[in-house]
Amino acid sequence: MPNLSFAETDQKNSPIICDDAIVRVHRSGIIELWDDNAVQMFGFAAEEAIGKSLDLIIPEKLRERHWKGWSYVVEQE
Repeated sequence: MPNLSFAETDQKNSPIICDDAIVRVHRSGIIELWDDNAVQMFGFAAEEAIGKSLDLIIPEKLRERHWKGWSYVVEQE
């Protein structure tokens, strides 16, 4: 099956197949899902990432700016 972009799939019923990592993060910033591509992309096994802060993959110098933006987005929901 060829890799399809999000726009090329039935967004409600079809899985999205891509070469990118899939990482799901709770609004609190804790990683909930870490697929095999995330393992390859970021170098951490799922067991190392799930349950940890997203800080795991955010460079320290960018964390303050990231969490400020994250908080803004979460508050808008």
